[in-house]
Amino acid sequence: MYRYYVFIFFLAATQLSCSGDRVIYEEVHDIENGQWAYGQSHAFNFEIVDTNLDYRLLLYLEYFTDYRWQNFYTEITTTIPGDSIKKDIISLELASKTGQWYGKCNSQSCRLTIPLQEKVRFEKPGNYSISFDQYMRDEDVRGISAIGLKLIVPGIQ
Repeated sequence: MYRYYVFIFFLAATQLSCSGDRVIYEEVHDIENGQWAYGQSHAFNFEIVDTNLDYRLLLYLEYFTDYRWQNFYTEITTTIPGDSIKKDIISLELASKTGQWYGKCNSQSCRLTIPLQEKVRFEKPGNYSISFDQYMRDEDVRGISAIGLKLIVPGIQ
């Protein structure tokens, strides 16, 4: 099942990226039984070597069409080399106000790639960690089945 999600993530992210993009990092985590418990983190660790490049950071989500809400709140924790930590809470919009799901959907699930940051530059070389925690009002959020992160260097358009 994990290979299926990796393939879907790669396919979706590849379609959004321009030709010539260079993938620096990508990983997908399955969320067991589509139930994301409060306090359960999904961390993605990668190394930045070149601080002179502009990077693109993409988030991948897979969710069921019976997900109860229009959006999904997540707390993002970024750990920068030297142990500096930044935290943000963001709302990821999964559906329009009229209830139309975003992304590529079938009768049971949707796959959505969300640009988190465009033209981001990392200040320091080294190992970075970006983790995601569900930040909803419910202890256990049902309906999110996978989360992934992709870091690319955009090609010439």
